[in-house]
Amino acid sequence: SVMAGYAYSRFRSPQMASTASFLIAVRLLPPIVITLPLFPMVNWLRLNDTHLVLIVLYATFFVSLGTLLMRTFIDQIPRELDEAALVDGASRLTILWRVIMPLSAQGMLAVAVFVIVFAWNEFLFAFIFTSTRAKTAPLFIAEMMGSLDAFDWGVLFAASTVQLLPIMLFVLLTQKHLVAGLTGGAIKG
Repeated sequence: SVMAGYAYSRFRSPQMASTASFLIAVRLLPPIVITLPLFPMVNWLRLNDTHLVLIVLYATFFVSLGTLLMRTFIDQIPRELDEAALVDGASRLTILWRVIMPLSAQGMLAVAVFVIVFAWNEFLFAFIFTSTRAKTAPLFIAEMMGSLDAFDWGVLFAASTVQLLPIMLFVLLTQKHLVAGLTGGAIKG
């Protein structure tokens, strides 16, 4: 997402604008539209009920969000820094690695938090592509609700709390950097 965001930020053309529109359009599609055609392919590749299929689907589905957010963060970095590095003989990859990435670290953290929270709470992909070995916490909680005739609310709330704790701790630990990353592009200097 960082490399794609860099390309969208620094190289403007009608083709780049149309592919950015495509990223937005893909993000607007409901996940079920993408999931149903993928099911036979996942079966054919024998990836059903594996962690790999969930990792690939989450990474693929959230790359458009990460790319668009990173483009916004990289747009805030002055182009003069790129030009100065080019004059000093740096390649585009060196500029990305040594100039852009350190300056957009808070943006990368913000994108990571968004993607981790969305992937942690995602239900549909796990529901369709897993059955026993690669279940996620939201799927376990849904099964708990469906398996009980009368809800044992204490057990259900305990399971929900356990599911919420890791992501809540992650957000609390990164909160200072996250707020700085989210507000970094709010003031144009």
